[in-house]
Amino acid sequence: MKRIDEMKKEEILALTEGEIASLIDLECAYEGIPLLPECPKKAESIKHEKDLTAYEVAGYYFLEPEEAGRVLEVLQSAATYTKDGWGEDAGLKRVSDADFYSPKVEVKKFYSQAKLAEIKKDLEENKRALAAYEKEKERYDRILRDRTKVADRVTAVINEVVETEKDRQFYQAEFGRYLILANNNKEVAMSFLLKTYCDVEHEFRDLITKLCPDYYSLHKEEVC
Repeated sequence: MKRIDEMKKEEILALTEGEIASLIDLECAYEGIPLLPECPKKAESIKHEKDLTAYEVAGYYFLEPEEAGRVLEVLQSAATYTKDGWGEDAGLKRVSDADFYSPKVEVKKFYSQAKLAEIKKDLEENKRALAAYEKEKERYDRILRDRTKVADRVTAVINEVVETEKDRQFYQAEFGRYLILANNNKEVAMSFLLKTYCDVEHEFRDLITKLCPDYYSLHKEEVC
């Protein structure tokens, strides 16, 4: 594959997106810039679910629901009281089944010791993976920055060629319109074009010769 500065205008205009990408790779290779690796992916944190079910009764926890049920039965069969008031003036109030703080069994979830050990291990592995990711991401970003500079340079050359060709096509089309006004007199049509667009004289002299081969032999001096 040719480098960008070795290509003719026609070759640059015919470049596909895939060929442009390959051309950028080639220019980077000449400058010692690595090919772009895949963007590293950050390791996702593992979400651990609480795996231990406990049954709470009056602030105490039981692993078996039957044990919690037996304690609840004892509490409900006894006359239980709660503190009523504050400080030394507080009294006691009999707890009824309708009170929101009356004894009942509530199911709670916790982490078991085995699960806590698993979480600790996963956190250590995730820390190592994060350090590796940051190192790879730093390298990726550095390569991307260097390649972007090359890509911008290549794209600038291509865009300049494309814009120049658009201008050429525009002036050629305008000449065709002036040719109709000039009753197919190419010299008159060209004089119209050059009086209106002075840049043609300086940037597209070959186009003038192509559209009106005798123009320069008939006009020794530039219009603009």
